[in-house]
Amino acid sequence: MGALYPELEQLSTTDRSVALNPWEFTLASIDELPPGNAFLRLAQLLHLLDPEKILGILVRLRFSNAQTDEISERSSASLLPGLDEDDEAIRRWLSSNSPEQLNALARLELARAKAHPSLKKTPAEVVQSWRRARLIRATGVPLSISDLAIDGNDLIRMGLRPSPAFARILQDLLDFVLTDPTQNEREVLEARVETSSDG
Repeated sequence: MGALYPELEQLSTTDRSVALNPWEFTLASIDELPPGNAFLRLAQLLHLLDPEKILGILVRLRFSNAQTDEISERSSASLLPGLDEDDEAIRRWLSSNSPEQLNALARLELARAKAHPSLKKTPAEVVQSWRRARLIRATGVPLSISDLAIDGNDLIRMGLRPSPAFARILQDLLDFVLTDPTQNEREVLEARVETSSDG
């Protein structure tokens, strides 16, 4: 393995005196995933590596760009917010990790919790965080730029010239409504854009 994937070899040669070293933990967490979901299991195999090392392995394995992006995102995703965090933290987590990836990411984290119960969250706590995130997502709150009440065409209609600044403006609006989803109204967002432009 070391010759083909030296990145993984580093995990297997870690100090074996500890109760559960990184390699053993990785294999144990893979065992907690469905055997038929190869991409999910691969994401688990790579999750302790740095993003650039993950990308290097996937490129050598000749996955498509879409598959590489999906596996990389799953491998590098942050943990679900803890039970003590508020709804805004969950909205921001969903936004940054892609709402469509929620179930896959939760399954990965649950498998790790089962393999190593002394981690930050127990399996039961992971399930509770997962359910809470699903409930928040189901409310239809805006989680991406495409969910905003206005888009680039609206900015043009307001008199702004198309430019790379559009991405920054829309990202600012998304950040605004992630804090308070009730503000995702055309008039409110247009007023915010106008105020920012005047400033």
